[in-house]
Amino acid sequence: MGGVGLGGVGLGGVGLGGRLSEPAELSGSDGQLSEAEQARFDARFRDAARLIAEGRLARATLLRRETSERRYRGVQIVVGEFELEDGDASPRTIVYEHIFGPAFARHWRPGGTVDAWVDPHDPDNVYMGR
Repeated sequence: MGGVGLGGVGLGGVGLGGRLSEPAELSGSDGQLSEAEQARFDARFRDAARLIAEGRLARATLLRRETSERRYRGVQIVVGEFELEDGDASPRTIVYEHIFGPAFARHWRPGGTVDAWVDPHDPDNVYMGR
């Protein structure tokens, strides 16, 4: 599985040894976000309500998840690998960095499904859960 791109959802590839990869080139070794990553996450944070209002509702099945050492706005980022089923398209695997706090993501269990909203103009721009 390759990454789908970094446009809006922080997608990436899967690392070796079953661990989800993190964009190390964007983050410092102390878990702090770079300015570029902070700006990208700020844009995603502002765009979440629009995705829920305008996006296509899809289903995503969690394959695995882990809590990152990186933090956004003081909260640890939860990284999940999902199989996204979006309409008639073939299911695809994405890696999603959940930046909205761990409260909802704590309920993510492998094999469980969550709602996903897909941007109608950019299928790589996805919001998971609410």
